[in-house]
Amino acid sequence: MLKIDLHTHSTFSDGTLTTDKLVSLAKKRSISVLSLTDHDSICGITSFLNSCNKHKIKGIAGVELSAKYPNVLHILGYRFDYNKLSGNSLFKEIRDGREERNNAVCNKLKSIGVDISFDEISNGTKGDTIARPHIARILVKKGYASNIKEAFAKYLQKGAIGYVSRFRVDPEKCISLIRENGGLPVLAHPWQTSLDIFEIRKLVIELKDFGIWGIECYSNSNKAAHVYEILKIAKEFGLHVTAGSDFHGDNVHDSSMGIMVPDDILPWARICGGL
Repeated sequence: MLKIDLHTHSTFSDGTLTTDKLVSLAKKRSISVLSLTDHDSICGITSFLNSCNKHKIKGIAGVELSAKYPNVLHILGYRFDYNKLSGNSLFKEIRDGREERNNAVCNKLKSIGVDISFDEISNGTKGDTIARPHIARILVKKGYASNIKEAFAKYLQKGAIGYVSRFRVDPEKCISLIRENGGLPVLAHPWQTSLDIFEIRKLVIELKDFGIWGIECYSNSNKAAHVYEILKIAKEFGLHVTAGSDFHGDNVHDSSMGIMVPDDILPWARICGGL
């Protein structure tokens, strides 16, 4: 058995740990393969890989993209050319769309009397990607909510007074973006997309046509029955099975980094050059 985690976040997006602290924690938890998959950001990859090298952990360059879908649909990308991706026009459009959304959220909140500005959120962010948890922390700090969960419920989640949808690209474009830059696209946390296994299967059929490479199956938050169902789908459509906790640090209290998996779960030579 092997302990890995192919889905983690740092302060370069909406995680609470720096890349070095993230890798240090992984080392303490005896994780041997780790991927940084920040939202729409690859700016932490260099420091992450340097930390992995220092701590003798196999590090994999990653990213997490939000795709257009009625529900949550995230596509993970692994082992792409991140220097080439940084200059991609579609990737820039995705990042610009996130910034436009953040400004719109701030304007909405100001319109109902909330004392908040995009500049103060930006100044309090350690990374280059601003997300709703950053806004939530300001709301808590200023007393508009007692905790992050309440801030989302009152102001930021879908249907709340400060919610603004943001620019997302079609799943096909997300997958192509990763593949065109030499990467491996993987469907993240399918049970967040739908609790209906038939809908997940239908989605996988579409994503398979677009070139999806794998599906995230093992997670500390998944029940055994959920793992079993996704394993069946992966086998049916010839997808590689991955494992990730979606670790954000203090932002998400029910995710624990590191998952035990069989040694032969992945073609390691393809995803990270062997072990």
